[in-house]
Amino acid sequence: MGRKKLEQQVGDVQKIVHDSTGKAPRFFRPPFGSGMMNWKAVVKEANMLYMTWSNGSLDWEMTDKKNDPAKVVANVLQQLRPGSNILLHELPWTAEALDSLLTQLKKAVRVCRSRNDRC
Repeated sequence: MGRKKLEQQVGDVQKIVHDSTGKAPRFFRPPFGSGMMNWKAVVKEANMLYMTWSNGSLDWEMTDKKNDPAKVVANVLQQLRPGSNILLHELPWTAEALDSLLTQLKKAVRVCRSRNDRC
C-alpha cells in the first residue's frame, strides 16, 4: 500500500475516533500486526504510538461452533508478564470472557504489587 493511501486511512480513522469520542487516538495497532516501516512513519507523523501486542488471547483461532471463553482467559493469564499488551478481538466468546478476565487481571496486579514487582 502506498504512503498516500496509508496517510488517508490513518487520517480517516483519526477523524472518526475524534468525532465519536472528542479525543484523538494515541495508539495505533497495525492490521494483522504488520510491521511495515511505512506504517511506522505515518503513525509517528500523526502523533500516535505504534504498538503491537505481547500477549495473544488466541481468540481468533476459535470458531462460532468451537470456542471456549475460559480458554481465552487461560491463554491471556499464561502469557501475562509485567507490561503485557493483550490482544483481544470483538468476538462473542471474547466478550463473554471479559468479566472473568478483568477480575483475574485485577487479582494478578494486586499480587504483583504486594510483592513489589514491576507491574
